[in-house]
Amino acid sequence: MQRISVLLMLGWAVGVSAQAGHRVTANQVIVNSRAHWQNWSFPPGVLELGADGSVRPQKLRRDINAVQDIVDHLRLRPPERIKKDPEDIVPLDAVQGGATANIAAVPNIFDGDLTTYWEPVAASEESDLASQWWFVVDLGRLVIAKKIVLKFVGEDLGDPFLQFDLLASQGNKPKGNQRSPLPAFSPLLRTLRPNKEQRLFEIDMDQLGDDFAGTGLRFVQIVVTGSDFDRGRELSQAGYEVLPAGEQGAIDYFKKLAGGRETLVEQKVFERLDADRRGAIRYHRKERPRLAELEVWAEGDEILSGVLERGGYGTATQTASISNMIDGEIESRVQFITIFGRGSLNSPEGGVLFDLGTFYWIDAFRIAYAGGVFQAYHLDFSDGSLEADGSLKWAVAVNRTENSDYGSSQGLGFGLYEGNDFERIKARFFH
Repeated sequence: MQRISVLLMLGWAVGVSAQAGHRVTANQVIVNSRAHWQNWSFPPGVLELGADGSVRPQKLRRDINAVQDIVDHLRLRPPERIKKDPEDIVPLDAVQGGATANIAAVPNIFDGDLTTYWEPVAASEESDLASQWWFVVDLGRLVIAKKIVLKFVGEDLGDPFLQFDLLASQGNKPKGNQRSPLPAFSPLLRTLRPNKEQRLFEIDMDQLGDDFAGTGLRFVQIVVTGSDFDRGRELSQAGYEVLPAGEQGAIDYFKKLAGGRETLVEQKVFERLDADRRGAIRYHRKERPRLAELEVWAEGDEILSGVLERGGYGTATQTASISNMIDGEIESRVQFITIFGRGSLNSPEGGVLFDLGTFYWIDAFRIAYAGGVFQAYHLDFSDGSLEADGSLKWAVAVNRTENSDYGSSQGLGFGLYEGNDFERIKARFFH
């Protein structure tokens, strides 16, 4: 008997449905304002109501920056660590960080503005830098990420991190520590030498060269591991003197040695030296480590996470928590029996059926496995049309056999992701 843990993900599409709300005149029934439409009944998340009374299908996007709608997803399914009503959740609730990490400024890296930024506060000398200057961002759900981008401020506003690590997590707990407040992370980028100039970093998530673009992640962690502190940039004396007091850094004094060499000395030692023994005086601006933007480029908006809120439902031929399959958390797994022995279950085929709550145009699906994988399956869609016997009429979009050629990629730390793209199909139901 084999057990499989699986999280289903699906997208992308548009679809609408609405019912009532109007204004009556002598010879007309008029629906032409936002207030009218707000009195109608329709599944949440499928319409965009314009201020001018226009109504459009909710746009579902490909190639999204997943940090831009973090709050929407945290409100949809608040994690246990957030002790708030959903409507009170704000961007800062997505952030955890070190003692001097200045987490209040982290939401600045979600706003799309290169002139706002995150910077740490002064580090304590009592502990190492990496234990202080770090933060974690919760994207609010598991996404299939293709690329992570870090953008630092321009030279006039500050500096890139001298050295740092970038890590990510699907959301799985560390082995042997299920009570950890943070998930297990995997390193994606580690700078090996001091960086003074590079202000744009792009990390391709297809690093293993798999035949499936991207991999699943929910959390991103940044750890600053090195800083020049009071010696960010060397300046002339004139340039130093016009700096604001808060940006003036160290002044280094040097003593001349034989052979044209110099050695750093304290100011009081320098001042006692004869003029011919005095070396250079070097002025510095303080380092200003400032990250302007974090971008997580993902496959696109997905449909299943809002099924229950739209009034849809899911059923399975085996006992399974439908909510666990669509909640965006890798730890909430569902197990299916896929190998049947003599004397056990009668049917070798099981299934999961979803009513999406409204109609969509769909052209892709993704599955996140936390254990074994389905060796064979088919994915069918229906727009609600009926067969002669009254059952739903199904169209097969994917029929995978054990020898099928399909796309997959390894998860961060464990698991596997796979999926297929196919011709766009209109549907409300799938199994």
